[in-house]
Amino acid sequence: MILQPTSVYSCLLMITYIHFLYRADCTPLSHGETIVFPVMVESRGDNGAKVVKITDDLTLNLGKSSVVEKVVLLRTYEGHVMQHTYLDGEVLEEDLYHDARSFASVMVSEENGLQVEGVLGPQLRIRPLKGQERTIEGHVPHVLYEYKEEASPFGAKGVRVNTRFRNITERQGNAVPETVYPEMLIAVDSTFRAQFTS
Repeated sequence: MILQPTSVYSCLLMITYIHFLYRADCTPLSHGETIVFPVMVESRGDNGAKVVKITDDLTLNLGKSSVVEKVVLLRTYEGHVMQHTYLDGEVLEEDLYHDARSFASVMVSEENGLQVEGVLGPQLRIRPLKGQERTIEGHVPHVLYEYKEEASPFGAKGVRVNTRFRNITERQGNAVPETVYPEMLIAVDSTFRAQFTS
């Protein structure tokens, strides 16, 4: 069989691409996204701690997280009928881990290769890359991307500090008002709201 120059070129290009993916720890994508291959460095079964290397610069020391009660009530509506479903909280947080030093909270699964999904700090997120095959070592490709928080619908985050009143002393005679009217906003759905007359 004699290979044509175009098929030889295509074959070499494919081999180079596979070699590149095999060797690369991370590959930049568009819009600040990067392909990474997380690796489980250490897993201690006693306390559920895991050490996961995301990139050369980012390694997570994960501890088991517990954020919900043993039984969680999920309330939904079918039409105007309220449905109660009780969920096992331990099952919900079975794969939930955190790293307090990195401000990370992730779901870690090892069923079909190591899969990590969640928050890796204030602006960094990770998720498995769906529809992609694993490397020769069995590593699952993930997308590491930056999360930019959108502007608040109220225009600002937090409370503004009025610099004019920073140096208040007793001699100024400014007193705290006797009556304070706090404002509380409650968001409810239409089915819940329909149960009240005012």
